[in-house]
Amino acid sequence: MLAESVTISAHKGGVLALAMNSDGQYCLSGGEDRRIVLWNPRREDQTPIKEYTGHSNRVLDISVAPDNRSFASCGGDRAVFLWDVPSGRVTRRLQGHTQRVNSVAYNDDASVLVS
Repeated sequence: MLAESVTISAHKGGVLALAMNSDGQYCLSGGEDRRIVLWNPRREDQTPIKEYTGHSNRVLDISVAPDNRSFASCGGDRAVFLWDVPSGRVTRRLQGHTQRVNSVAYNDDASVLVS
């Protein structure tokens, strides 16, 4: 049962994507401002822990790898980004889509990423 709701105020514009890590302690949000923000939804202070930048258009989806050390994002820039959580660096940029990428997902062991 949902105990409370949290408002995300770290973005300029709408939040378009949300993903929790595997144990539910952290959340990643992506939005119209082309940024991805890591934060702890259990804290009263919703100050972002880390910000990830690299998309040139809005972020439409985020998928966290099962080990919580990386995540994938996609968006209006027709690209899929793979990110290292601790360093904040893009480890890979996958291109080839001819239109915006609306969704991205890992399989259970992160051996396959679909977009």
